[in-house]
Amino acid sequence: MRARAATTSPRPEESETPSRCSAACARLAHPRSVLRPRDLPAGSWAPCGRRPRERGPRRCRARGSPIPTPGAPARILVVDDDPLVIRLIIDTLIVEGYDVDSAENGAAALEKLRHAHFDLILSDLHMPRLDGVGLYRALAQGQDHPMTRIVFLTGSLGSSEQHRFLKETGLPLLRKPFSLAELQQIVRQALAAP
Repeated sequence: MRARAATTSPRPEESETPSRCSAACARLAHPRSVLRPRDLPAGSWAPCGRRPRERGPRRCRARGSPIPTPGAPARILVVDDDPLVIRLIIDTLIVEGYDVDSAENGAAALEKLRHAHFDLILSDLHMPRLDGVGLYRALAQGQDHPMTRIVFLTGSLGSSEQHRFLKETGLPLLRKPFSLAELQQIVRQALAAP
């Protein structure tokens, strides 16, 4: 039986003053947390109320390093209308050492792509305003946005048009629900592809 170490600082949710700690720090303060400081990339967490030390670019130390270029983490844009799916993907990929941003639909993703470059886009197929197929077609036209690698996510292939689209393009598809290992594997494969 392991004894728990006593702490003198309150948990973030019990503190009367808002904490400036990261989401990872808040999860670490929870007694049932799966993550431990040694599981996170060096310099990516700090005790509650303190900011992590800046030491230059973060580097991933996990096996099968996901960083495609030396010294800079791969930038990934997650496009999904479900905030829980976005949070799960972001939390998983940040721990892996990636630089991750999100958008709630294809139109918001195009706006982000006007101002920043991403090495990979993880996009849901079914979304309001502009779905995954529409996002791909806008990127393929390439007027305002350079084409980038795309992996689609979906719980179901609703229409025969979407099924035909995926077959014609040969783009990777990750079916929901997926495991974290499946997510990590498909991201590594997509970033390693030419």
